[in-house]
Amino acid sequence: MITAAYMGDKETFDGLYKYYQSKCTNQAGGMMAWRTNCGGFLDQGSATDGDLDVAYSLVVAHWQWPNEGYLDKAKKVINNCKKLIVNCGGISALAGGHSGSLYGGCNETDISYYTPAFFRVFAKVTGDAAWSKLADDTYIILNNCANATTGLVPDWHTVAGQPGPNGRNGSYDFDACRVPWRISLDYLWNGNEKALQWCKKVSDWAYKVGPENIKSGYQLNGTARGAYHNMAFVGSFAVSAMCNSQKIADDFAKETAKMKDDYWYSGYL
Repeated sequence: MITAAYMGDKETFDGLYKYYQSKCTNQAGGMMAWRTNCGGFLDQGSATDGDLDVAYSLVVAHWQWPNEGYLDKAKKVINNCKKLIVNCGGISALAGGHSGSLYGGCNETDISYYTPAFFRVFAKVTGDAAWSKLADDTYIILNNCANATTGLVPDWHTVAGQPGPNGRNGSYDFDACRVPWRISLDYLWNGNEKALQWCKKVSDWAYKVGPENIKSGYQLNGTARGAYHNMAFVGSFAVSAMCNSQKIADDFAKETAKMKDDYWYSGYL
């Protein structure tokens, strides 16, 4: 939906939004069931990242087509997503989703669900400062869970930074691989210095490994877990490299351009 809105493809965007609406459930608190197919539901609970991305896509659609009512639709989804924000001793964090009630939060969150640049847009659109606080507090949570040397973060962790709570994955895998592009946007769009510091650290580490040598998963200390050279990982580091030197950005871009991953997740990321 974000891509279709930016590309001005209204037909595709509207089709995807219609699908989104058709898969919103009471179990998910009015948000979208996170596992669906054309025949129905595989799990009627929500996953936070999807609904936040949909909310942002509707803002972009409003920018593209300002007289089509997308702003009201965006505010509705944004306001619904606000129930996902939880207070963790004064730090705003995100629950993992809604499945009858909120799950996760202070003791089980996922930094790859946080896109502070989107949250700043939500604050402007709604006038709700809660989104600005969530954007700022993202960096407390990020720095709590990031490895001090590599910058790598776990798929799941507590707000205090403990990786792998409640049996969740605590290494840098197919959730955490999204964090470099999500955090980079806050520097590339807004000049946020905390975003710059983390993105430079993690892209410096990745560049030492070598764009052509990046694997599909790591321990937080940088030891490879995965065996594959995967676009989801290379491409996300390539975005963080845009916060680094021109050469590092260029070298990651060249490597990404060579790749022909056809698996939906890798190609989409």
